[in-house]
Amino acid sequence: MSKQKLTQVVALGALTCSTFGLSTSVMAAAPSAALSGVDSSTIINSAAVSQNQNNTGSATGQSQAGIGFEDGDLWLISAPNFNFGTRIVQVDQFWKLVPNKSESSNSANKQDDYKDDSIVVGDFRSPRDNTGALIPAKSGWTLTAQVSDFKLKTPDHPYGDSDKPTIQPIDYMWFNSARLVHGNFKGPITEDAIKNKQFDLKAATNGYPGAPTNNIVGTDSDTKSISIVPEQPGTTIWSAQSKSIQGKSIWGLAFNSEKDVDLETPSLGSQLTGDYIAKLTWTLSTVPVT
Repeated sequence: MSKQKLTQVVALGALTCSTFGLSTSVMAAAPSAALSGVDSSTIINSAAVSQNQNNTGSATGQSQAGIGFEDGDLWLISAPNFNFGTRIVQVDQFWKLVPNKSESSNSANKQDDYKDDSIVVGDFRSPRDNTGALIPAKSGWTLTAQVSDFKLKTPDHPYGDSDKPTIQPIDYMWFNSARLVHGNFKGPITEDAIKNKQFDLKAATNGYPGAPTNNIVGTDSDTKSISIVPEQPGTTIWSAQSKSIQGKSIWGLAFNSEKDVDLETPSLGSQLTGDYIAKLTWTLSTVPVT
């Protein structure tokens, strides 16, 4: 089983980012690759086109058109940091997400909002070989989320990594809803274009061709959500089925509303003062959903 992980940090009262890059790559086919070695264009009849009283005549020529396709990789491109703000203790058991866009200097820029607030996956693998046969190992994927304990930040331990940290009791992190977005590259799809996020993210619907399955369910009439317990194994929140084009290209789940994610404390009396921080681990696996 092949997995790629992106680890980030979630904070109460302060936002800290910690990510690492991936070494996978994908390159677009060279524009001339499909025409390499083929005959040049030819003119079959080079005679001048005649002009008579009926204004008729013709000349004939031939040239080639070609296109090359190369296999790519599965990418975990970016993940959002979740900030739950600073709350007065013993007021509410639920601490709602503070979207990155609300703290942006230019919240009208939807592209920055989407890229800051989204978990983004790019799948450029071909599920079939050049004969049309399916390649099971290159078809489908799953994305899980896992959260650690929320540990007290101190000047000496800004990431809550002391030997005996104070832990803020959190029963659940709730994933309630997220908006599906689809990526469109501004130029050729290359490794640099992926790493530098040279694409736009636009709102999409579940009926969009190839859209992955958003396992997070949350509407006014349906209160189902995905709960994640600190220090427990990861939970699948997004997936693409095998034996299909589902999940191909660039896709994102945008968490840009305060209702999308929240934290639940055991009780009002259990809340502790201070800033607490946790690591959120996203795991993209090539093991598909069948």
